Amino acid sequence: MAQNETCRRSSLAEEERGPKHVTMMSAFKAEESGSEIVSVNPFESWVAPVAAKRVVLYNDNGESVRDINVDFKIQCFGVFDRKNFILSDYSGKCIYKLSHEGELTKLVSTSPFSPNGIRVFPNDRGFVVCMVGTSGGKVVRYTHDGKSRTKTYQKDDRGHPLFKFPRRVVSNMNEDLIVVDIMFKSVICINKDGNLRWVYKGSLESRKNGIEFDPWDLETNSKEEIIISNTKPNTIDVVSKDGSFLMYLVTKIDGISHPLGICVDSEGKLWVGQASGQVCIYNYLNDR
Repeated sequence: MAQNETCRRSSLAEEERGPKHVTMMSAFKAEESGSEIVSVNPFESWVAPVAAKRVVLYNDNGESVRDINVDFKIQCFGVFDRKNFILSDYSGKCIYKLSHEGELTKLVSTSPFSPNGIRVFPNDRGFVVCMVGTSGGKVVRYTHDGKSRTKTYQKDDRGHPLFKFPRRVVSNMNEDLIVVDIMFKSVICINKDGNLRWVYKGSLESRKNGIEFDPWDLETNSKEEIIISNTKPNTIDVVSKDGSFLMYLVTKIDGISHPLGICVDSEGKLWVGQASGQVCIYNYLNDR
């Protein structure tokens, strides 16, 4: 892509469509908002509304395959072994495991912190949780069974807080943790030792034009790029593994409105949930 074309796309993101190599494969309407989405295979993803008490498994035709209900509001969830869940209960300050058969087990009490975003690592390498407290935020890594903390990320090497209100977290192939912080209105990257690598606050052009960066969720892909749902400007931002803005993948001109939960399935397709309940599935990696 020529440099002048890249700059033009950045500055006109609110006025033009996303790149030509992005193809919407399908779209469907979930029953409620698509706040959280977790893919289990190329054809099915679990979808949960904001602070709902259930998650619903949809296929890519929009058909409801299965739903699971609990008696607390789910702040976030992760899936391991393709069938078991880890759920965060923000109000109850607990993390639960939910089996495929519906058996609920308390894994961790996080009091006085409230658990927020969850990310499950593959191959039984544990999970990581965003936590929010009155004194600020932190990100904690646990073993697969939740019995042991293996790392806590809270302050940088100068003693300054890394997070204020961490909402969602992902891990890249280089073991960096990338975190959405909704109070800092930033995407923050730390390495596995907890050292700050970079902070993304929106593209340079959007900041120059006074366009607010309002991240909700994020995901990584096979190129180690970070994909971010940017809610108020109605864009899907893509940045490099080093935090440099690459492109707007989708904008409001493409029909997206208030994007929330996102995930990348095993074939590299991007699932985007919206506040309206609309879920769109995009193919964008194969043609790049």
